[in-house]
Parts: sequence; structure tokens; C-alpha cells
Amino acid sequence: MAKKKVKIDPGHGEQDSGASSAYGKEKVFTLIIAQKVEALFKGHKYIDISLTRSGDTYPSLTDRVKQAERDKVDCFISIHANSATTLSANGTETFYSRANSKALADILHKNMMAATKLRDRGVKTANFQVIKQTTMPAILLEVGFISSSIDGPLLFNPTFQHSVAERIAMGICEYFNVPYKEEEAAEEVKKKVTEVQVAVNNQKVATGLLIDGVSYIPARLVNHYLNGKVFWDQKNKRVDIYKEGEK
Repeated sequence: MAKKKVKIDPGHGEQDSGASSAYGKEKVFTLIIAQKVEALFKGHKYIDISLTRSGDTYPSLTDRVKQAERDKVDCFISIHANSATTLSANGTETFYSRANSKALADILHKNMMAATKLRDRGVKTANFQVIKQTTMPAILLEVGFISSSIDGPLLFNPTFQHSVAERIAMGICEYFNVPYKEEEAAEEVKKKVTEVQVAVNNQKVATGLLIDGVSYIPARLVNHYLNGKVFWDQKNKRVDIYKEGEK
């Protein structure tokens, strides 16, 4: 299958710091998370990540939308940190604008909550430009409140940041129904393959495999016990089985 293309948008940048507090600046946090997600997908078999910005620059909101449309990405994820004048406000929330983004929002929010373990502020609709004017599934993640004494320190904790980035990566893979890591792919294959015993007249004669509901058995060996013959038709790439005496 062709790789799924994902555009990660680190909110704000350059002269636009976004929200800020004693714990740090939003533009710094969003870029850290985006770069960590990008690194997690380096060499990935199924997902290709690109960023709207890779340094302290400021692409306009219109340009971020244009990047996603130009690159024909399969989904768009904008990363932000929240802020409020009420210092007690805290938690994680996810926004989407169009109906085709709801499934992505639900999956990523579930994974975000597993990472942050902060107050669950839910999945909501909003008309933010980058998620309204894009045409592919698009969401905006508010990971936590930079203004909160609970969330703020966590947003700039490397362990917390890694957990958030990994859960974004896992959510992307879940949305596209592809393995996050190669070990998972191998495990999925194992789940679909079952070793079976082949018996003729209640006597075990061979071992076969059951793969996705289809049985694979050694035809020549089994046919021997059935007093038949097996021929390989090279021209038609076919196995022919005959009863004794038919050919």
C-alpha cells in the first residue's frame, strides 16, 4: 500500500509565540512535539510525516492550509497548548470542524488522554482556519494549559513530551489501521497464521497452515495417502491431482 501522508502543524512560530508563562512558550512546545513525532516515523513503512514548519519560523495560517492541500496529505494535525486567565483551568481537548474529521479527532483524543492523564475536556467543534479550510480530515490538539500550575510544568518535561509524541504517532497508526512498529506487524501476521494437523482416516499424515481462513497443506504428501498422484503443470502454474490410474 502507498504510504499515508500526514501533515503535522506546530502552532505559532517566530514573532508569534502563542501563549506563554513562567514554564515556557507555546511555539517552543509545539515544535518539540512535532519534531518528536516526525522522528518516531523516520523510515516508517506506512506513514510519511511532513511539518508546516521545522524551525522558529511563522508560516501564515493560509500558508499552512496551502501546504496541506499542495502536498495532498491524508490528514492534518495542528498541535497547540492552551491558556486561560483562570489559573485553575487545565486539561486536554481536541477540536475538529468538519464531519470527515470526527473519527480522527476521537482516536487522537483517546490517545492524548492516555498520554497526558490530565482533565478530559473532550472532543469539540470549532472553526479554526487550519481545520476549517483544509479538505482532508483535520484536527487541532490542545495538549494542556501552559498557564496551569498542573499542566504547565508537564508540557516542558521531556518524559511527558515523549509520551505525548508517541501517543500522537500511535493514534495516527490506529486511524489508518497500520502497525506502529515492525514488531506489531509481525505479531499481526502471527495472529492470522495457525498451524493445523492434517489427518487421513484419523491418522496424522502432515502439518499444514491456516492463513486468513484458508488451509494450506502439502498436496503431494496428503495425496499419497489418498492413493492419488500430483502433477505440477509448469505452463499453467497449476497443481493437478488425479486418482490412481487416471493419468
